Amino acid sequence: MASYAKDVAERIFRILESAGRLDQSVLDKTRSSISSDQPGDWLIHMIEQNVIEEELVQTVLSRAYAIRRAKLAIGDVDIRCVGLVPPDFIDKNAALAFAAEDRFLKVAIVDPSTASLSGELRSLSRYNIEF
Repeated sequence: MASYAKDVAERIFRILESAGRLDQSVLDKTRSSISSDQPGDWLIHMIEQNVIEEELVQTVLSRAYAIRRAKLAIGDVDIRCVGLVPPDFIDKNAALAFAAEDRFLKVAIVDPSTASLSGELRSLSRYNIEF
């Protein structure tokens, strides 16, 4: 599973707490049960342990960062997009180019902080980027 940046994970926790979907005691228990001190790792652990539903996290991210939510299947990836972004960039940033329309390249991301790399993606692909 891809990792989440510290500020993104903390924002998710704040939103879920304020909505009454996450209790502070559950978060404290998770912090003490794993060896990492990174909020992104806590979030992944909570998803893997079914403490928080992954779909709920996706919904929060979509609304909080105004990024369209999509579920991709292997058939949704346009083969023309495969070579536009180097594989090491895809692995490092969990960003997958999946469709090209006119001069726009649609890129699927896991962590919204990846959107700050749009300039680098644009220079790599020579397309305008849409997340």
